[in-house]
Amino acid sequence: MVVVAILIALLPAFAALVAVCGRRVSLWLVALVGGGGWLLALVLRAPILAFLDPRLVVSGYVASALAGLFEESVRFTLLRTEFVRRLSRRGATSLGLGWGLAEAVLIYALPVVVAGGYGLAELLPGAIERNSAVAIHTSLALLISTNPGSLRLLMTAIALHTTVNCLAIASLTIFNNVWVVEGLLLVVAVVLLALATTLARKRAVLFLIGGVVFMVFRVLSPGIIR
Repeated sequence: MVVVAILIALLPAFAALVAVCGRRVSLWLVALVGGGGWLLALVLRAPILAFLDPRLVVSGYVASALAGLFEESVRFTLLRTEFVRRLSRRGATSLGLGWGLAEAVLIYALPVVVAGGYGLAELLPGAIERNSAVAIHTSLALLISTNPGSLRLLMTAIALHTTVNCLAIASLTIFNNVWVVEGLLLVVAVVLLALATTLARKRAVLFLIGGVVFMVFRVLSPGIIR
């Protein structure tokens, strides 16, 4: 059952990466750069995370904001490099997929293998969440890639990343049902991916993304404030 859960968590993103990269070594290297970017962002914020008390709900929101700030700042920096920029949207997609896969391997697959003893029912929510996370990372990479030098897009990506993380925490607090949380995250991931893909062709969609962020905060503000 552990193998099934890991395949559910990793196989869709890996299949997408194969489809995007094909036989182009440069795109595979960008995917590896993306994975390294996720790890770098984690290492950079780790000293701050060490001061947070995991027993406090507010610590989850602070960690969410830190993830948005550090991950999007590192992603922004990588997408500005000539090596990634010259590969255009496929390069950004490859970086986002590599980013999400690295996260899935290091915070889901490896811990599941080491811990063992879990059934598929216990592992399935996390496996599904990994797919949503990969889609969100890819969406944000595509968003920034439309204008890698734009600080406005960087701030938008940070806000979106933070909002999605807070959405997960607040929805779990409000509904106390992991499947509701995963369902909401999946919907958000699909919407963001669709908008980011469209935005790569038409920047006006940025206003729609801003509207999504605003509506999420409006709906979940009671849970977040609580």
